[in-house]
Amino acid sequence: MVDRRIGGINPDGNPCHMLLPISCFNNDRTVEIIQCSFLNDGAGHSMIKIYDPTRELDKYCGPTHTLDLMGEYSIIKTGNCQYLATIMNVNCRLAKIGSESGCFITSAVPLNDHVIKWVVLAPNKMLVKALVKRMLDEGYGVQIISSVEINLDYTLTPKQEEVLRYAFENGYYDIPKKLTTEGLCEKFDCSKSTMSVIIRDAEKNVIKYFLDLGQGRIKKE
Repeated sequence: MVDRRIGGINPDGNPCHMLLPISCFNNDRTVEIIQCSFLNDGAGHSMIKIYDPTRELDKYCGPTHTLDLMGEYSIIKTGNCQYLATIMNVNCRLAKIGSESGCFITSAVPLNDHVIKWVVLAPNKMLVKALVKRMLDEGYGVQIISSVEINLDYTLTPKQEEVLRYAFENGYYDIPKKLTTEGLCEKFDCSKSTMSVIIRDAEKNVIKYFLDLGQGRIKKE
């Protein structure tokens, strides 16, 4: 978790979620920053996924809205109660620090006005330690909740990837199915039992990899 207040007192710029036209802390509303990039001169650019059962965001969808000297936002509706916002934040030093660290911020969920729960992906532990040290040195509050080393054994084999990609692109996972297991067997010239093993193992590896990244979430309906 990251506390954006320097020394626990002075806020550092404008958190991207605070530029949204609605409060992030409605009990039924969820907000997650899924992409964060550094632009220049202290500016950051982020993409935010929002679940809003009140549908209050409907009236803000469409053109880009400018927020004086703070930046700008635009929102599109992607599904029932589902929205995607892009934010250009002119004052976000953390975007620069994250960009220069060699780490990737794959998720950032605001817990309150100042504290944000990050999920960080990095090639090695040293980069994560360097990122944490720099943030601490510059006065941010940082608490590591957990860390997981991704097991490469859970990545897909070339065959699994080929089968899974073909299955997905041709309707195997649609409801109703447009492609059956028999159709996959015919395409890849194998028995039904062999195809079942390939699909099951591939699905298991994808799910395990996804959960290890800290991205597993229960979708609200």
